[in-house]
Amino acid sequence: PVIDSHVHLYPSEINRDPAGWAARAGEPHWARLCGRQRADGLPVQAFPEVADLLRTMDEAGIER
Repeated sequence: PVIDSHVHLYPSEINRDPAGWAARAGEPHWARLCGRQRADGLPVQAFPEVADLLRTMDEAGIER
């Protein structure tokens, strides 16, 4: 079986506005890391909801 033992999953509040959450929480380093964008303007870091994470894991063949 394929098991993913390391997953980052954040509450919906953070998923909706990672930079805003970081500013309110006083986390400038987290904001700098998670707020980076690619040359095309898309974010480098994705923040999936639980359903998205599980669907992606299923598509990749990860069993647990």
